[in-house]
Amino acid sequence: MGLFGKTNIDPKEKVNEWCKKLRQEGFQIDRQIRAIVRMTGSLQKSTEVMKMMSSLIKVPEISRTMQELSREMMKAGIVEEMIEDTMESVGDQEELEEEAQKEVDKVLWELTAGQLGKAPAVSTATPSIATTEPTVTLEDEAELDEMQSRLAALRS
Repeated sequence: MGLFGKTNIDPKEKVNEWCKKLRQEGFQIDRQIRAIVRMTGSLQKSTEVMKMMSSLIKVPEISRTMQELSREMMKAGIVEEMIEDTMESVGDQEELEEEAQKEVDKVLWELTAGQLGKAPAVSTATPSIATTEPTVTLEDEAELDEMQSRLAALRS
């Protein structure tokens, strides 16, 4: 009779079954121990690499450099915004000129009581200059000869 009553299983078979289970558990524990050992080796190598990197890199220096870079980037952003604002204001000046011209026209209209609108449009074309040569008559030639003789007399 067994511990919990009657059983049909032979005690030797139970012992063999428990031995198999213990061996399986032992194999699993062994695999886990090997995995932990590998993980420990990896962590040790990682720690060594981190130590070497920290000896190569000076953290305060990098911190200062990053702060300076941050300041410069902020300045660049501010400068860029200022340039954009300036460029926008250039476009606004054209609109401002148009509005000013409309206001001037409005004031002139009010001052002239609408008479300015009835005036003809101003021509922007430049008048052409006639390039005709003056005609010389006989009388003009006689006067010219007389003036030249007087000039010659004055010189001598």
